[in-house]
Amino acid sequence: MHPSRDLSVTHVPARVSLGDGLGDVAAHGLLASHRKHDGAGSLPRHEHGAAYLCVVLAGGYAQAATREIDCRRGSLVAHPAGHVHANRFGAQSTRCVNLYFDAHWLDDPALAGLLRDYREVRLDPRDGALGRLERELMMRDSGSALGAVGAVLEIAARAVRGDGLDKTPVWLGRVRDAIAANPARPPDLSALAAEAGIHPAHLCRAFRAATGETIGAYSRRMRLELADMMIAGEQSIAEIAAATGFYDQAHFARWFRRQYGVAPGVRRMQRAS
Repeated sequence: MHPSRDLSVTHVPARVSLGDGLGDVAAHGLLASHRKHDGAGSLPRHEHGAAYLCVVLAGGYAQAATREIDCRRGSLVAHPAGHVHANRFGAQSTRCVNLYFDAHWLDDPALAGLLRDYREVRLDPRDGALGRLERELMMRDSGSALGAVGAVLEIAARAVRGDGLDKTPVWLGRVRDAIAANPARPPDLSALAAEAGIHPAHLCRAFRAATGETIGAYSRRMRLELADMMIAGEQSIAEIAAATGFYDQAHFARWFRRQYGVAPGVRRMQRAS
């Protein structure tokens, strides 16, 4: 045992990620580890044996370290090796991807500098590179590894340059939280507008401009993420469809396949295997 190691801190070996694994993609000395964390969960104080970047794709969490930061879709958090932090996840499940780079990548001074210090860069959640990375991680076909590498490098370049930064309005987090608190039965548009303190019509336009999706699409995505978490349980597909606010099982299955690429029953079998 290392004599100076803080026994209250869990040590995570290099290139190992916490959370439920959704699949890893590796190519050219870059490892992208796609992970999911259940809503309302937490991770105690821990440190990783290797420096890495964490990109949040869905959901959000508070990270406590030398200072607390609120991470959400578009957050890119740089963790130097041995950086100690703890995480507290929001009401809905969170998906993120941890990015590990082999030594030859660190010959690039810009990337090495990005990984040297603990920092958060908040990219625009509509950034096309985020969407491309998410799709490549979900598709898992013969071209996914190359596609994921390209998206990762574009995201890293944005972070280094400081362009593509998030310019979302201050009320957006409150509206998202109001929907996430009960995604199966979210507040109506008038209630959300009151929460934001703006006119409903302006809320619709501004929400889409800030997130790249309508309020309805965001709400539906939250319901599907909740359903995806429930699939690991014992409720029937029809019960899950009803519990997450879909009209019927066929309606639910159609939207689930659009988001995850497989039918709910197939997803359940994948989880069980």
